[in-house]
Amino acid sequence: MQRAHYLGIDGGGSHTRALLCNASGQIIGKGLSGATNPRTTPAAELKAHLLTAIQQACAEVEIASIRAAYLGIAGCGEPVSQAATAAVARACLGDPEVQITVGHDLETVLEGSLLGQPGIVLIAGTGSACYGRNSQDQLLKCGGWGDLVDDVGSGGWMGLRALQAAVRQADGRAPTSLLKARVMQFLGIDTMEAFSTRIHQQGLSRSQRAQLAPAIIDLAKSGDVASVQILTEAVAELCALAICTVQQLQLSAPRIVLAGGLMADPYFYGLVEKSLTKCLVNASATRPRLDAAAGAVLLAFKSVGLAAGESTVRQLETLQIS
Repeated sequence: MQRAHYLGIDGGGSHTRALLCNASGQIIGKGLSGATNPRTTPAAELKAHLLTAIQQACAEVEIASIRAAYLGIAGCGEPVSQAATAAVARACLGDPEVQITVGHDLETVLEGSLLGQPGIVLIAGTGSACYGRNSQDQLLKCGGWGDLVDDVGSGGWMGLRALQAAVRQADGRAPTSLLKARVMQFLGIDTMEAFSTRIHQQGLSRSQRAQLAPAIIDLAKSGDVASVQILTEAVAELCALAICTVQQLQLSAPRIVLAGGLMADPYFYGLVEKSLTKCLVNASATRPRLDAAAGAVLLAFKSVGLAAGESTVRQLETLQIS
């Protein structure tokens, strides 16, 4: 059988997306499943989610037709996790001949956003990080150390700030605002006396906390002081990631791609863009040209020495995976 197809995987802490294309960038199939971050997803679930996404993408063709696969997986920044995930992927594909490469998800976002050109991507979704490349092909990551110590400006970080603001308001340490009521509504509690039980007995994961971010943004738009403060700090922290990356890569007129779920909100995107262009006078902010799963396909092409031309990129621009 001719190996004519290329598989790109964009895997994270909430969802995994698969994209299957031919060498011209024509989309053959797409897949969507659950989390595949090895730091937060049990091994059996990771394999099941990866297999589901691959099978969906290959619904119209045989898996054996895949020549190369690139997996950009959150939590796969180290060789040990990359090797373990590659072994799982090979078991899912069931083929010892296919070229399989595993990297972290920032690589696929950077490739899809800038198509190999110098610049940086500033990502704010459930988590956050900044990743860039200069004209000497030097790569640099800033941030992305995880929600316990980092993930500044992300949805999970903003959700945690909202929870902290709610308890401060409940104590009288901060003026009461609409944010406390919104947090209570989100948690499904009628009084703040139930807060500790809800948080400490039922728990609240990073991805669950991130679901508070849209409410915080909406409240900030209406002038809620506590929410405005959270957004102001979030924007400042994200810009600090970008500034550090630009300086270390010595980019004189950087292209900064704003990516991730939070950046899809026009209001939040505008705040970050305005702050960045004020701090970095020669910078230009933009949105990604290609989806991260399409970026993974481009890296699958590269893994076997296949170059993607402009017509291929235009084909991949049609990608939409819900």
